[in-house]
Amino acid sequence: MKTVLYYFSGTGNSLQAARDLADYLGDATILPMADLVTKGKEIRHKDGRIGLVFPTYCWGIPRLVRQFVDLLRPDAGVLVFSVVTCGGSIGAANAQLDRQLRGLGMSLYCGFSVRMPGNYTPMYGAPNPDKVKKMLARARTRLREAAKVIRHNKVVPFDNGDFFGRALGKLIYGAFMKGLGKADRKFFATDACTSCGICARVCPVSNIKVAKKGKPEWQGTCEQCLACLQWCPEEAIQYGKRTAGRRRYRHPAIAVKEMFRRK
Repeated sequence: MKTVLYYFSGTGNSLQAARDLADYLGDATILPMADLVTKGKEIRHKDGRIGLVFPTYCWGIPRLVRQFVDLLRPDAGVLVFSVVTCGGSIGAANAQLDRQLRGLGMSLYCGFSVRMPGNYTPMYGAPNPDKVKKMLARARTRLREAAKVIRHNKVVPFDNGDFFGRALGKLIYGAFMKGLGKADRKFFATDACTSCGICARVCPVSNIKVAKKGKPEWQGTCEQCLACLQWCPEEAIQYGKRTAGRRRYRHPAIAVKEMFRRK
């Protein structure tokens, strides 16, 4: 059965998860959610499977993923599944996704959580390289197991986060979503910035502008994916007062050009 995998990724984790899953499933196409959200056109499917691969944000669904799901228009019989990457707990992400899908006449026939290296630098630094290597190996194993279920179209309960993660999602997620419009006010570039423009090119929602020989300027439509901070080759981009000196993270198998926004 043909599978289309739609992904959203800031550091490359979910992009690589989609690629690994495509290899295990076979006959799969991988497409970026961000480009399709920008176009704003309905996304129709007559048959096959739809896979949504994305990270957990504040124990819930990224705003861009919500916007993408609102564009889905599959025919009856098309199967929808999810693979949600996270550093710890996915919280209520799959439950939120299933609820949104049901409001549109769909549902999750299965949904998986996959732990990968955490990368929310405003709160913590990335794991050391040895730990990253082990985590990514376990993630590939988890994706291989998920592919076995997906390939046979088994209807199974979707993964949920632990009680603590789900509770935090209920308490904090709403405030997080409401604050996205102002979230990028804490970003700034130090004098190490070379005006290379990589931050603008990796931003999935074109939220950054870089004038010639100038520093990046954020435009108020941030998704908090931190792609700009993680992919800056000079580590010149900071967020508030706590990110300086903290280890950055990019998936080691993903090249920066693969993260560039398509035109």
